[in-house]
Amino acid sequence: MKNVYLFSGGNTVVTDEKEQIPELQESWLLLYVKFLESKGENPLEFTYHLPTMNNVEVFKTSEGDYNWRKK
Repeated sequence: MKNVYLFSGGNTVVTDEKEQIPELQESWLLLYVKFLESKGENPLEFTYHLPTMNNVEVFKTSEGDYNWRKK
């Protein structure tokens, strides 16, 4: 059985019975950012609020991917 852990800080951990499975782990916050973009929205025009942090900043990396950090 595999387990998925969604953390209030925006991250996800996936494990099997012995160890983490890195290729299945992606920030749930970034998944939502990609969802917004798929709906024609600019994710950079939103303010994000996580349960354990007041605000986070979403930004594009030099490679063109999205990432985030605490404000």
